[in-house]
Amino acid sequence: MTSNANTDARPTACMFPGCERSVRNRAGEGGGKPPIYCDLVNPATGKLAHTPLTAARERGRQQRQRATGHPAGRNGDAPASAARDRAVGLLDQFRTAVEQMSGTLDAAIEAMSAASDPESVSAELTAARRQVERTRLEADERIQTAETARDQATADTVAAHQAAAEAAAARDEAISELDALDATLAATRAEREQTRAEHTAKRERLRAEHASELDQQRAESERQLTAVRTAAAEQQAVAEAQATEQVRAAQTDAAGRIHAAEAACDQALTEASAARQAATDATRHAEQAREELRQARTEHREELTALRREHRDELTAERQRTDTALDTLRAEHRREIEALQTALTALQGITAKHEQPAPPGQQATQSQGKRGTP
Repeated sequence: MTSNANTDARPTACMFPGCERSVRNRAGEGGGKPPIYCDLVNPATGKLAHTPLTAARERGRQQRQRATGHPAGRNGDAPASAARDRAVGLLDQFRTAVEQMSGTLDAAIEAMSAASDPESVSAELTAARRQVERTRLEADERIQTAETARDQATADTVAAHQAAAEAAAARDEAISELDALDATLAATRAEREQTRAEHTAKRERLRAEHASELDQQRAESERQLTAVRTAAAEQQAVAEAQATEQVRAAQTDAAGRIHAAEAACDQALTEASAARQAATDATRHAEQAREELRQARTEHREELTALRREHRDELTAERQRTDTALDTLRAEHRREIEALQTALTALQGITAKHEQPAPPGQQATQSQGKRGTP
């Protein structure tokens, strides 16, 4: 982040006073402060002409020139003071550069610490585990729902079988009632035959016992017999009609019950088939849910592994970039410190040279020269 900010804030023109050349390119791909001076070379030394030291000297010279109103080279009255002022300015610039480098180093260390923070990594891993657990709970819930549907389908199948058994029992009961009606009709017919046999036996007995009276009473007997026959025929017709009606009604009722029982049985079988199909579908859905759960677990496990690997690679790359940037910063810092120390040593030598007393002959010559000067 610090490197990007420095790159965005990089000037386009040389920062040397009065220079309009473009800044030189960065040396290498490492971090550190971007160059702010051009690549102009001093022909005498073969080194870069525009550096922080030469820029500070030029700015000091221009400031003194603006303050005195004439070129600074003519102010030869106090060269030691001027050198001391330059040394103080260079030391201030050195302190400023050191503070900037310290701030940059602290920001880089803070960025590296944030990138390798175990709490952030733990939070991401915890979120991934929660997502996997949530998916597992949803899959378990779907499996539970499928199992409940399967149990319900099984219960429906049992109920359908019970309904079919009840329908079969109702059909058997109707058939039993029909058999009972047939037995009742047979009993009625047997009773009628028995009554006829009794009348015939009674008539024969009366004829044998009262042969004489038989002729007298023949007409009465025949009339009575005719009446009895008529009554018996009427009773027989009524009984047969009633029996036939009862049989027809029983057959109709039995047929209706049988039809209803068959319809109920068919419906029960249909419901049983539907329940069996629902149970099969529920089992298939449960298998699909289990397969989806296994796939989800596998995918989440792979995603978690990839996330860990990617995060580890990013941490390693960020640590390498940070180390490279720190090494570059240290190298530049060291070079600037050495340059400033060299300049400070040179300034101290110049100051010491100016502070040494001149030889007596040279002092006298300088005094005469001053007196002879108007």
